[in-house]
Amino acid sequence: MKRSLSEFLLVAILMMLLGASAPAAAQPQKAMSNPPTMSHWQARRYLQAVVKRQEVDLELSFWTAPAQIYPENLTFAPDTIKLDVSNRHFVIDLKTLEEDVSPSHKRNARTFKSDSHQKLPPPLSQIEIFAGPKQTEADVDRDARLFATSLNFLRTFARETNSPLRDFAERAATWRAQAAKPPLPEEARGLRLAAEEAVREKQPAEALNYYEMAVERDPTWPEGWFNAALVAGELGDYDDAIEHMQNYLELVPGAADAEKARDQIVAWRYKAGQQRSTGDK
Repeated sequence: MKRSLSEFLLVAILMMLLGASAPAAAQPQKAMSNPPTMSHWQARRYLQAVVKRQEVDLELSFWTAPAQIYPENLTFAPDTIKLDVSNRHFVIDLKTLEEDVSPSHKRNARTFKSDSHQKLPPPLSQIEIFAGPKQTEADVDRDARLFATSLNFLRTFARETNSPLRDFAERAATWRAQAAKPPLPEEARGLRLAAEEAVREKQPAEALNYYEMAVERDPTWPEGWFNAALVAGELGDYDDAIEHMQNYLELVPGAADAEKARDQIVAWRYKAGQQRSTGDK
């Protein structure tokens, strides 16, 4: 499928602006203050940012013993958060979380738990965020609220069985078979314009979130996946970049730049491996 000249210009602008704004992108907390709306990928990144912040102790209280979460042990699926802690495997089933997970005080911590521990899959019972030596009360409160907001968002997403992303493969196959491609829905078009505005304002993290929200609403928008992949890659969110580019290729496997896109996925996989081995990002 051919992309228009304006699309190529947009990608070129993206790359130039992202290169100019890379130092700011390395500070995720600046972009994480009370997000009014987000994609489920953004919610995942928020959780990862909280658990990876060096000044924060994030603990899980299990039926047997508390355990510390380390960044490389946090992974996601549509309905679950998977944890590997001290060579033990745990799963948070997002569909079983209470209706509203919110921060509450407990000694020097904010605690998240269900109204009945039995509603959470054992051995998980609660999550606590403790203040680190360099953190103020406001810092911990920010992280606790951010964690709760993100966890609630992922819980809601896990229960949205009618989300267009649930049957992406089938939608992609139907879309590929259509001779005349349908226009971008108005809501997704508005998000596309918001993403382009964020690019012009040199706010790549916001641009990524807007692109992702757009493809959540219309997952058969190839350029949305492509641009989201590029921005995520520039921000160092390589796992998300890989997923977005794979979805782009699912829609347009014979695109003129398909081989370059596949090569880029290989490069991102290598960089993601380096991140995990060094504990970066």
